Amino acid sequence: MSRLPDWRDRLRDVITAHAKKSFKWGEQDCCVFAAECYKAQTGIDPLQQWRGQYSDIRTARRLMVPYGGLRGSLESVFGEPHKRAPEDGDVLLLDTQLGDAVGVFADGRALSTGPSGLTPIPYANIKAVWGV
Repeated sequence: MSRLPDWRDRLRDVITAHAKKSFKWGEQDCCVFAAECYKAQTGIDPLQQWRGQYSDIRTARRLMVPYGGLRGSLESVFGEPHKRAPEDGDVLLLDTQLGDAVGVFADGRALSTGPSGLTPIPYANIKAVWGV
Protein backbone atom coordinates (compact mmCIF):
# COMPACT_ATOMS: atom_id res chain seq x y z
CA MET A 1 0.00 0.00 0.00
CA SER A 2 1.35 3.42 -0.86
CA ARG A 3 0.88 6.41 1.37
CA LEU A 4 -0.64 9.70 0.35
CA PRO A 5 1.86 12.55 -0.16
CA ASP A 6 0.64 14.45 2.93
CA TRP A 7 0.22 11.37 5.13
CA ARG A 8 2.27 12.74 8.03
CA ASP A 9 0.05 15.83 8.38
CA ARG A 10 -3.09 13.74 7.98
CA LEU A 11 -1.90 11.24 10.60
CA ARG A 12 -1.08 14.05 13.01
CA ASP A 13 -4.58 15.50 12.50
CA VAL A 14 -6.23 12.15 13.33
CA ILE A 15 -4.10 11.73 16.45
CA THR A 16 -4.96 15.25 17.58
CA ALA A 17 -8.68 14.66 16.94
CA HIS A 18 -8.66 11.45 19.00
CA ALA A 19 -6.32 12.62 21.76
CA LYS A 20 -9.02 13.57 24.29
CA LYS A 21 -12.07 11.63 23.06
CA SER A 22 -13.69 9.32 25.58
CA PHE A 23 -13.76 5.61 24.78
CA LYS A 24 -16.94 4.34 23.09
CA TRP A 25 -17.29 0.99 21.33
CA GLY A 26 -17.71 1.37 17.58
CA GLU A 27 -16.92 5.08 17.64
CA GLN A 28 -13.79 5.68 19.71
CA ASP A 29 -12.17 2.32 20.37
CA CYS A 30 -8.76 0.92 19.48
CA CYS A 31 -9.89 -0.50 16.12
CA VAL A 32 -11.61 2.71 15.04
CA PHE A 33 -8.57 4.79 16.03
CA ALA A 34 -6.13 2.56 14.13
CA ALA A 35 -8.44 2.43 11.10
CA GLU A 36 -8.75 6.21 11.04
CA CYS A 37 -4.96 6.53 11.18
CA TYR A 38 -4.55 4.01 8.35
CA LYS A 39 -7.22 5.75 6.27
CA ALA A 40 -5.53 9.12 6.80
CA GLN A 41 -2.32 7.71 5.38
CA THR A 42 -3.72 5.69 2.47
CA GLY A 43 -7.26 6.85 1.73
CA ILE A 44 -8.49 3.27 2.37
CA ASP A 45 -10.71 2.36 5.32
CA PRO A 46 -9.63 -1.05 6.68
CA LEU A 47 -12.62 -1.14 9.05
CA GLN A 48 -15.22 -0.48 6.36
CA GLN A 49 -16.83 -3.94 6.48
CA TRP A 50 -17.32 -3.75 10.26
CA ARG A 51 -18.31 -0.10 10.78
CA GLY A 52 -21.70 0.29 12.42
CA GLN A 53 -21.91 -3.42 13.27
CA TYR A 54 -20.83 -3.26 16.91
CA SER A 55 -21.51 -1.02 19.89
CA ASP A 56 -20.18 -3.03 22.83
CA ILE A 57 -17.51 -5.58 23.65
CA ARG A 58 -19.87 -8.51 23.09
CA THR A 59 -20.76 -7.57 19.52
CA ALA A 60 -17.15 -6.59 18.75
CA ARG A 61 -15.92 -10.00 19.88
CA ARG A 62 -18.63 -11.73 17.88
CA LEU A 63 -17.37 -10.04 14.70
CA MET A 64 -13.85 -11.33 15.41
CA VAL A 65 -14.80 -14.97 16.08
CA PRO A 66 -14.52 -16.08 12.41
CA TYR A 67 -10.93 -14.77 12.39
CA GLY A 68 -9.89 -16.32 15.70
CA GLY A 69 -9.81 -13.03 17.61
CA LEU A 70 -8.20 -9.63 17.30
CA ARG A 71 -4.87 -10.76 15.83
CA GLY A 72 -6.58 -12.90 13.21
CA SER A 73 -8.87 -10.01 12.33
CA LEU A 74 -5.85 -7.76 11.81
CA GLU A 75 -4.13 -10.41 9.69
CA SER A 76 -7.28 -10.77 7.55
CA VAL A 77 -7.00 -7.08 6.66
CA PHE A 78 -3.26 -6.37 6.71
CA GLY A 79 -1.69 -9.78 6.07
CA GLU A 80 1.17 -11.21 8.08
CA PRO A 81 2.88 -8.86 10.55
CA HIS A 82 6.21 -7.35 9.54
CA LYS A 83 9.38 -8.53 11.22
CA ARG A 84 10.90 -5.11 11.80
CA ALA A 85 10.81 -2.28 14.28
CA PRO A 86 7.72 -0.07 14.04
CA GLU A 87 7.80 3.16 12.06
CA ASP A 88 5.49 6.17 12.22
CA GLY A 89 1.99 5.28 11.13
CA ASP A 90 2.34 1.51 11.51
CA VAL A 91 -0.59 -0.45 12.95
CA LEU A 92 0.28 -2.37 16.12
CA LEU A 93 -1.04 -5.23 18.20
CA LEU A 94 -0.43 -4.29 21.83
CA ASP A 95 -0.46 -6.10 25.15
CA THR A 96 -2.35 -3.92 27.64
CA GLN A 97 -3.67 -4.35 31.18
CA LEU A 98 -7.09 -5.07 29.67
CA GLY A 99 -5.80 -7.56 27.08
CA ASP A 100 -4.83 -7.17 23.45
CA ALA A 101 -5.53 -3.85 21.76
CA VAL A 102 -4.79 -2.20 18.43
CA GLY A 103 -2.65 0.90 18.30
CA VAL A 104 -0.54 3.07 16.05
CA PHE A 105 3.12 4.01 16.24
CA ALA A 106 3.71 7.77 16.10
CA ASP A 107 6.55 10.02 17.19
CA GLY A 108 8.51 7.13 18.67
CA ARG A 109 5.69 5.72 20.79
CA ALA A 110 2.78 3.33 20.65
CA LEU A 111 -0.66 4.90 21.12
CA SER A 112 -4.03 3.31 21.73
CA THR A 113 -7.38 4.39 23.08
CA GLY A 114 -8.03 4.70 26.79
CA PRO A 115 -11.02 5.72 28.90
CA SER A 116 -10.53 9.45 28.31
CA GLY A 117 -8.36 9.68 25.21
CA LEU A 118 -5.23 8.27 23.69
CA THR A 119 -2.84 6.44 25.97
CA PRO A 120 0.85 5.74 25.39
CA ILE A 121 1.69 2.04 25.64
CA PRO A 122 5.24 0.90 26.55
CA TYR A 123 7.38 -0.14 23.58
CA ALA A 124 7.96 -3.53 25.21
CA ASN A 125 4.20 -4.20 24.93
CA ILE A 126 4.23 -4.22 21.13
CA LYS A 127 3.34 -7.76 20.03
CA ALA A 128 3.09 -7.28 16.24
CA VAL A 129 3.65 -4.59 13.61
CA TRP A 130 1.88 -4.04 10.30
CA GLY A 131 3.53 -1.51 8.04
CA VAL A 132 1.55 0.93 5.99
